[in-house]
Amino acid sequence: ATTNLTVFDDPWGTLTNNGPIQASRLAQFELTNITPVFGAFTFAWDLDNDGQFDDGTTNPITWPGYSVAGTHDVHVLITNTTTGCSSIVDGSIDIFPSLPVVITTNSPVCYPTDMIFSGDVTGGTTTYQWNWDVDYDGTTMAVDFTDQNFVYGYPLPAEGPGTYLVRLEVLEPASGSTGFDEVTVEV
Repeated sequence: ATTNLTVFDDPWGTLTNNGPIQASRLAQFELTNITPVFGAFTFAWDLDNDGQFDDGTTNPITWPGYSVAGTHDVHVLITNTTTGCSSIVDGSIDIFPSLPVVITTNSPVCYPTDMIFSGDVTGGTTTYQWNWDVDYDGTTMAVDFTDQNFVYGYPLPAEGPGTYLVRLEVLEPASGSTGFDEVTVEV
């Protein structure tokens, strides 16, 4: 007797992502160039490298982000529902840390002495975008100054001396890295 045996290829593909990205930014993954080209496929993702394929079932997929810098391993289990064959495709994404930003100032000062603000950052390149909000409300950033260092004279509040929350957000355009610092100054 003759028996016909059909052998199917395991599904495979190329795992792509939007890395390298900064810590805590959205990570995006996609399995592309899937072979064989016939059949319907399901996807199960292990994006936290815990050995469990429980982090999503869509392709492409967005992950809320990695909080720790470094290289993170990711895996996707692809199954061809037509043939029943499946395989695991491995990959990784590189995560770099947020920029460490520091504000220095001559606070507290007595009115009408001007405040001197200086921003500093370590890491990245030497080309940064500086965005200062000298009376940050804690929610909405309103850019008042775009220089690394500047002098500003606060108006004396009608109720007398007071405090202001200052926020500095720094962007390194080459990598997309960002960082921020906040200080409370007294006038």
